[in-house]
Amino acid sequence: MKLHRKNVKANLRQSSLWISLISLTLITSGCHEDLSQVREFSKVSGTIQETSEKLGKDIYESCLRRENRLDETEKLQSSFAQTQFPSPSGVLTRENSRTRTLEGFEEFPVTGDSNPYKFPPIRMDERCDRFKPVAKSTIQANLLAVNYLESLGQLAGDQRVSLNQSLTDIGSAITNLNSIFEKAKISVQINSDYVKAGENIVGFLLDNFVVKPIQRKNLKSVIVCQDENFQQYILLLNEGNQLYRDTWLESEKVGLYRYFEERFQQAPTRYRNNMTEFANEIQTITQQYTQEKAQLNGRKEQADAYIELLSLTAQNHHELAIIFGNNMDKKAIQSFCTQNSTATTAEIYQNLEPPSQEQLKEAQKVLDNYLKEAKPLVDKLNKKAH
Repeated sequence: MKLHRKNVKANLRQSSLWISLISLTLITSGCHEDLSQVREFSKVSGTIQETSEKLGKDIYESCLRRENRLDETEKLQSSFAQTQFPSPSGVLTRENSRTRTLEGFEEFPVTGDSNPYKFPPIRMDERCDRFKPVAKSTIQANLLAVNYLESLGQLAGDQRVSLNQSLTDIGSAITNLNSIFEKAKISVQINSDYVKAGENIVGFLLDNFVVKPIQRKNLKSVIVCQDENFQQYILLLNEGNQLYRDTWLESEKVGLYRYFEERFQQAPTRYRNNMTEFANEIQTITQQYTQEKAQLNGRKEQADAYIELLSLTAQNHHELAIIFGNNMDKKAIQSFCTQNSTATTAEIYQNLEPPSQEQLKEAQKVLDNYLKEAKPLVDKLNKKAH
């Protein structure tokens, strides 16, 4: 039994978004015999954090892939034009050089110079440098949700809450998110209410888990009173995730298509004297395009699953808040939680009755359904995008 509890504790320490929700409800209800089930689910406990880090890093890497394809396309066009229409000096002179602009991206280079062929040329990695702070801030923003829900899981297990990331750095990233986007020339404005919700969660974690740690008995009031902040903050995260999926990956897809389209259109001329090489080139183009498109679609599918899992987690957090808040409406909860007042979480707890057996049954029903819906999403996120 001692070994069993030790394993559970070790797993809960690394719990993901949804593992935390499971553990906090099961432990709060006193269903200690069900902890073995939590241990089983904790086998995928790192999925959410790993996914957010992977998608965040891919913001920069997607730019590199896109720029690489644009460079390769321009080389194809240049060499082909020289072969067909060589100039006396041997230098390509085209009046209508293709502008390096795709939907969702500003004109390169980022200096604002409209000539992409200016000497010396800007290196591909330098053209993508503006996305590095965006990627870093996106990862930090997602870590706030991980920290919040892990703290609930640890609080539910009556453990000392350990926040493994710097909350001040995370808070700074959230506050400056719009400024970071603007500096990167990304024309997206995150809703200020969503940013404020994130700042509220950072403040809550600092006040209640770092400065003056609260006790397990306060768990119910935490879920009820932080629910609105959590709902809005998940909307913030998904705005960023949708930007990655619908703009940056989609722009990468356009660049990929243009590159292979260029090769396909040039093939009949390049290999007009050798039909065997022509046939091989067409086959190679088809295979490479199919493979790279599948890899890109795999990244989009993982983004889809991640967005859906975050939304599902927020939805179930809200359902638990309704149950533990005795079905109070939004206005009543705001009044009850006395946000921006001097009331502490402990004082709020005194006015909130412990959950009844009926409430615990309802909460268990919510989580049973949550597990059923979350499992295929977690499985998809664990699957590597080839």
